[in-house]
Amino acid sequence: MLTETQKGALVNHLETSVEWRYPLAEGSTQFDFNKNPFVYRKGEPVNKEYPAVQISFLPRSDAPVRGLGDVIKDYSGALVYGYAELEPVIITVYTHQICEGTTYDYHGKIVADNYIRRIERYIRRYWPKMLQDMEAYIYKPMPFTIQDISQFLQGDEKQGFELTMHLITTNKWDYTTDLYTGVSDVAGSPYTGAFEDAVLSGQSQAEYENGEPPSVYPSVSGYMHDQNWW
Repeated sequence: MLTETQKGALVNHLETSVEWRYPLAEGSTQFDFNKNPFVYRKGEPVNKEYPAVQISFLPRSDAPVRGLGDVIKDYSGALVYGYAELEPVIITVYTHQICEGTTYDYHGKIVADNYIRRIERYIRRYWPKMLQDMEAYIYKPMPFTIQDISQFLQGDEKQGFELTMHLITTNKWDYTTDLYTGVSDVAGSPYTGAFEDAVLSGQSQAEYENGEPPSVYPSVSGYMHDQNWW
């Protein structure tokens, strides 16, 4: 699963790397409509302006991965576990019905269609390398799709196009790190313990090793000391 930091990096790079001026063709009208779109993540508390580009990272789901019992690698005698996750991404471009340039006006549908195609070309060119550093990649068996959603925006006098794509991200873990010392059992292992952050505060090492519930369990309403907290 991509972290929020990684998602933010992808969104920021898209915002600052795509050429938003329209039209691109040389001539007297080149760059006549020169207004950068408002780029934002879906769900953010923002006052949307137009044109706008909305990026939505949808909930992940499992995807096939080769391995037995989630074992994907043997690192110096220690097993690394993991699986692939399918993460849909939807990018939506919104424009006014009429986009006012310096000299001419342009139909919003043409501008929105132009933007969404630029975004597709940009993603195909730049995201593969960025995603590689995030242990993710574009899932090509599910092709990019572009849809005109203007019919759903007619009451607002807006135009819109929507691009849907899918990423494969990875979730990996191992059992090579001591949960209490943070020292790896395998020299040079780049991985950390799977459940280091999942150990509940107050649980002793003996309780953890014996598979016992914690004697102290922190909650929003205070600390519970009852062993039968679950």
